[in-house]
Amino acid sequence: MVRRSERQLTLQHAMMLLDTRQLMRMERTVLSENDSDEDDLDSQLICWIRSIENRRYLSRRINDPFKAPRFHHFLFETRRTRFRKLFRVERSSFDHIVVLIQADPSFMQMSSSSTQRPVSHQLLVFLYFLGANGNAVSNEHMSSLFGIGAGTIALYIRRVMDAIVRLRDQFILWPNHSEASSISLDIYAMCGFTGCIGFIDGTLFPFEFKPTLCGEDYYSRKGCYAVAAQIICDHRGIIRDVHADWPGSTHDNRVWRNSKIWVGEVRGPGFNPGR
Repeated sequence: MVRRSERQLTLQHAMMLLDTRQLMRMERTVLSENDSDEDDLDSQLICWIRSIENRRYLSRRINDPFKAPRFHHFLFETRRTRFRKLFRVERSSFDHIVVLIQADPSFMQMSSSSTQRPVSHQLLVFLYFLGANGNAVSNEHMSSLFGIGAGTIALYIRRVMDAIVRLRDQFILWPNHSEASSISLDIYAMCGFTGCIGFIDGTLFPFEFKPTLCGEDYYSRKGCYAVAAQIICDHRGIIRDVHADWPGSTHDNRVWRNSKIWVGEVRGPGFNPGR
């Protein structure tokens, strides 16, 4: 259902009132009942309708004096512990991510008439979005928190997300034969497992709301709507493979048997028999 603006609704009601008053005026004319006061009201109503039609907004927009960008505060004035709580990373990690994504096409200047905010500002918005939930990630709340427009919030999230996804193949790599042998030796030294090159487990990425399309398929055993994922990491906790293409009701074994690791598209020489 299309949501109408306050201006559209006011204009619609005014036009309906004008139609009613036009009928009343015709009735007065037929009955030869002249009423100058009513005629004046009709004229005022017509002038009011025309003034609304000539304006884009029903009322003048008022800037909130307390709504000013707060990126400088978060970047340079926020204490280390609070920064980590809000954005879920240390400042050093944050700076490293900025260096990694700042050359991405998402942040290229598309026109000379407008200038993008620094990549660090956009990354702050994205990291806060990932680390919060519920009403805390609504556009209205984040707009007030950062002091920028609600539409800009969604734009920053999309830009940073696209930039980070494009880095995936640089960091999520399945070990080659020599690296797999080294990992296997390290794991054997740590816990006595032979022929082991990684650790695998399933997890859920919960949704805030039920998906519109086939929502019941996403209802998980944990009592929430989610996407089922399979993650493999090595002995250092470095993620080597991620498979997150299934709805939350899917069993871990089914996810595993349909993953690229199982069917052999990824494992290659580093996944020899016996491992």
